[in-house]
Amino acid sequence: GYWTQLPHDAQGRPVLFCDGRKCCKASPQSQQRIAFYMWSVVMETPSAWTEGITLLHLVTDPSFDRANKECLDALLPVFPVNILRIPVLGVVPEGLSAHEYRQGPVQDCVSIFSPSYEMVVHVCHTRTEMQSRLSAYGLETLPTALGGSWGFEEFAQWQELRACHEWNLSIVSD
Repeated sequence: GYWTQLPHDAQGRPVLFCDGRKCCKASPQSQQRIAFYMWSVVMETPSAWTEGITLLHLVTDPSFDRANKECLDALLPVFPVNILRIPVLGVVPEGLSAHEYRQGPVQDCVSIFSPSYEMVVHVCHTRTEMQSRLSAYGLETLPTALGGSWGFEEFAQWQELRACHEWNLSIVSD
C-alpha cells in the first residue's frame, strides 16, 4: 500500500514505509484518511512516543512529496510521535547517472522536507544495495520495492490480523 507498517526494527521501534507510486489514483482526502489510520496504528506502540519511528520514504514525484509533507505537518501535532529519522530512498533509474538522480528528483524531495525533518539520503543502483544499506538501521524486513521479501501476501496477512484486533475477533491460524 501507499502507507505500510513494516515489522519493527531490531530495537523494537515501529517502521512505516511510504511509497507514492501506490497512491496515484487516490484522492487527496483518501490519502489523508489512509495516513491518519496508519499513524493511529503506529501510536499503539508506546515506543513510538518515546524512542521514535523510522519513516522510509521512496522518492517518486515532487507533487507527491509536497502532499506527503503537508500530510505529515498536519498529523504530527495531533499524534505524539517522534520521527527518529526519514531515510529518503532512491534507486537510480535507467538512463540517469547517480549524480543526475541525486541532483534532480532526490534533491527536490529533500528540499521539500527539510529543514522540518532530519533526513538521510540513500541513492543506490540496485535494490540489493538498498537492502544492504538499510540493514544498518536494524531494518531486516523490507518491502519488495526495496529489494526485500515483504510483499502483498504479508500485507494481506497484516490486514487480516488488524481486522481481528479491531473487531476483537479470535485469530485463527492454519
